[in-house]
Amino acid sequence: TIGRAIEVRQAIRLAIERFEPRIIPETLEVDMRQENVGGGAVISFDIRGELWAEPVPVDLAEYPAPLYNGDLEARQGLPPEIVALKRVFTESAGFIAVSPEYNGSLSPLMKNTIDWMSRRGEDPKPMLPFRGKVAGLLSAAPGRLGGLRGLVELRRVLSGIGVLVVPSQYALFGAGEAFDEDGNLTSESHRRGVLRVVEATIATAGRMR
Repeated sequence: TIGRAIEVRQAIRLAIERFEPRIIPETLEVDMRQENVGGGAVISFDIRGELWAEPVPVDLAEYPAPLYNGDLEARQGLPPEIVALKRVFTESAGFIAVSPEYNGSLSPLMKNTIDWMSRRGEDPKPMLPFRGKVAGLLSAAPGRLGGLRGLVELRRVLSGIGVLVVPSQYALFGAGEAFDEDGNLTSESHRRGVLRVVEATIATAGRMR
C-alpha cells in the first residue's frame, strides 16, 4: 500500500543518515515511484544526495623527504613533496593514519613525515595541516598486539600538535594471514574493527565542520 511505501521511504532515509555520516542531510532526497509491471504494482525509490567528504588515499612513500634536520631546513626550506602533502592535509577535515609498529613505536617514515609537515614554511599559521583536524588510528602487524604499542606513540605525537584523535582505534593482529590475494580483509571481526574507526572519524569531523 501507499502508506506502507511511505514508511519504507522514511526508513530508508533514516538508515542513510545513520550509516552514511558523510551525507549532507539537507541534500538527501528519497523519491518514491510506482509502476505497473506484469499486472502488478512495483514501488521503487530514487535516492540522491551530496557528500561533504571523499577519501583521498595517501601513500607516504610517494612523498619522500630526507631525515628531518633543522640546519637542512634553514638552507633548503621544505622539500616540494612535503609542501604538496601539507596542502592535501590542510584541505582535509581529517585523516585515518595507518602505521605499522617499529620496536614499540611508530614507523620512522611516519615520524619523519610528521616532523617535516609540522614545520611552518610558507603557511600563514603554524601547524596548519594538523591543528583542529580529526584523526583515526589503525595498525597491522603479524604479532598478537597488532601494532598497538605504535598506536600509543602515534596518538601522543598527533595529540601534541593539535590533532583531535578519536578514542576508537584498531590494531589488526595476524596481518600476514588477514588479507586475500586482492588485499581485502577476510575476517568479519577485522572489518568491523576497521569500519568502527572510520565511522567515528567521519562522524566527529562532520560535527566539527
